[in-house]
Amino acid sequence: MNPTYYYAAIGHISNATEANVRMAVPAGTVNTLHVHYQPAAHAQTVTVTLLKNGVATTLSCTVPANGTTCTDLNVPITTVDGDFLSVRGTASANVTPTALTFSMLFSAN
Repeated sequence: MNPTYYYAAIGHISNATEANVRMAVPAGTVNTLHVHYQPAAHAQTVTVTLLKNGVATTLSCTVPANGTTCTDLNVPITTVDGDFLSVRGTASANVTPTALTFSMLFSAN
């Protein structure tokens, strides 16, 4: 089983349960996902995906094995008042992907 961890879209909260980190947002658009993963010397890939209301969106990127960064610039995700956002990190090997940071651009309507 590939380890999965969830992160609050804002702040430094992480948890093995998505419902514990989701945050309500106003209407707007999310895009431009940047991810940084440490350590650089790792054999697994780490896929990071924005979740809206607990469901994976197309805003996602994968840090390659032995890499440190990935970016997705192309897929805007729209939100309405009260949508919940969180971020999912999944490693390809049995290592919990907790050593990552990310940023996204959110533009409120």
